[in-house]
Amino acid sequence: MASLEKHDVFDIVTEVPPGTAVVDSKWVLTIKQKLDGSIEKYKAHLVTRGFSQNPEDYGEITSPVIDTAVIRYTLGYTAIHNHEIAVLDIPTAYLGATLHEEVYMKLPDAD
Repeated sequence: MASLEKHDVFDIVTEVPPGTAVVDSKWVLTIKQKLDGSIEKYKAHLVTRGFSQNPEDYGEITSPVIDTAVIRYTLGYTAIHNHEIAVLDIPTAYLGATLHEEVYMKLPDAD
């Protein structure tokens, strides 16, 4: 939640405009373990339950997916030319995405 608040991802509203669809959400909790089985860290993801949306609630949907042939080509090219591969994972990269629609999400119940 601190990361979401820090990046000003959402506004909490108490009233939703009439006729507006509200998307459900839930917490996905995971425990990351080290190789020896001890706990490395606890992770929590707030996710929308997108299946509760209606197709008329949003415009075009795209999901960037890479083809396995491109991965094989890149790895082969890298090996042939003796290059190194570096991996960069930005856990909050999606927070900077531009959203053109207003989306209302119901926060999960605090159990």
